[in-house]
Amino acid sequence: MKKGDKNRHSNKNSNNTEKSKILETEKIKNELTKEQKKEIKDAFSTFEEDGILPEEIKAAMNTLGFDVNNPEVMKILDKIDTKNGPLKFDDFMDVMIEKNEEKDPQLEIKKAFKVLCEEGTDKITMKSLNKICSDLGEKIDENELQEMISEISKEQEDEVNENDFIKMLQKTGMV
Repeated sequence: MKKGDKNRHSNKNSNNTEKSKILETEKIKNELTKEQKKEIKDAFSTFEEDGILPEEIKAAMNTLGFDVNNPEVMKILDKIDTKNGPLKFDDFMDVMIEKNEEKDPQLEIKKAFKVLCEEGTDKITMKSLNKICSDLGEKIDENELQEMISEISKEQEDEVNENDFIKMLQKTGMV
């Protein structure tokens, strides 16, 4: 093989790798729910029309529930060419897809469970559900809340433990 042929072959492999990466990103974009895509678009839209300035990336990611520190932001900026101005939507979407893939679903479930638990306990109770409904401005009858707890809980009728919570999410297809 001639030296020029070897370089062409190397470039061809590099191009194929790049195309594969682009196709994989497109596949993942299609796997995001409409709600996730809308949330990303909304977070992006709260900043400049022309894009997100490098110093705003952390705030945009925090808006979407990603607690990133400055070194992580610097890594992101190193991967993306922001020398030519603000981060464009497609680049921001790629960053958010990557961050979304890094999330540990089990950890996210545990966090959600803790939010729903009565303070100081590891149980979702009638008291905690009433508080959450009140905080959200929802008016749900106590009988309905009790019915929800009873339906989910396998061990006790007045509280939901973490295992029952996870089983309920699996049953509904949320995990």
